[in-house]
Amino acid sequence: MKKIFVLIFAICSIYSSCDKPIGPPIDNTPGKPKVFINEFMAVNTKTIKDEANQYDDWIELYNAADTVVNLSGYYLSDKLSITNKWKFPSVNILPKGFLLIWCDDDTLQGALHANFKITSIGEPLALFTPDRKLLDSLSFGVQFADTSFGRFPDGTNNWKYMPTPTPGSSNK
Repeated sequence: MKKIFVLIFAICSIYSSCDKPIGPPIDNTPGKPKVFINEFMAVNTKTIKDEANQYDDWIELYNAADTVVNLSGYYLSDKLSITNKWKFPSVNILPKGFLLIWCDDDTLQGALHANFKITSIGEPLALFTPDRKLLDSLSFGVQFADTSFGRFPDGTNNWKYMPTPTPGSSNK
């Protein structure tokens, strides 16, 4: 019985520590785009299909600004050292709006399909400006099937596992 308790305690400790990603504090510099990696799913087995009818990893961006942001020339990466891994096409995010990017390593499926997948064991995710300066990033731990990991409320530094994912809409 004691071994079971210790095992359950260890699993709970690991699980609770994994929901605290490491990332930079929110930068409210005037004039700087306020676009955030807001939610992502690394193990999508039944949550949402892409336009090719496949369950792929995804990242949701959130525009916290009161103006439209065009992401042309911005970059998304799963490595902090590779600042130009996947380049955004000319695409707008409306004020307080969301944009979904499929991370399926299949750029032939469409303009918003990145050239990498998200690992379920943890890694960094990063958003870079056209001049390859870090705009937003996080490093996360183990992820679970059909559970997303996101900021709550949107655009804040508070992260949590979300058993009911909200791709393309406000986190709940």
